Amino acid sequence: NEGCWEMYCSNTAIIEEFSKNFEDIYSLKDIFTKKIMETEKGKKLINQFSENLAIGIKDLLLIFDCDKLIISGEICNYSKYIKSNIENYIFKNDIFYKNESKRLEFSKYKEDANLIGAGLLAFKDFFII
Repeated sequence: NEGCWEMYCSNTAIIEEFSKNFEDIYSLKDIFTKKIMETEKGKKLINQFSENLAIGIKDLLLIFDCDKLIISGEICNYSKYIKSNIENYIFKNDIFYKNESKRLEFSKYKEDANLIGAGLLAFKDFFII
């Protein structure tokens, strides 16, 4: 749908945006290289992606009032490029979340987080919660 968060923050969206501006971009791995990330256009595009992601994350924090929000997926492999941007957009100038950047994490399981979570559902009755 036009205007939905996924249109601006999915892997497909970032790959499409970068492929419009750079040659031979087919994956996130192609984007997050020195060759791309050190260009002004690359920095501008990653800042725009980070801002779009931060807008959605901020909305989730406000809607669900959660203690922590964990980002998972392939993007976790490149958190060093976007984490500080996202934290700046969400936490630095916001009266609700000033200095609360510990609420945002990137999953250590990266793109396997969903699979691990789904797999654990089968064993939930075996764990004492």
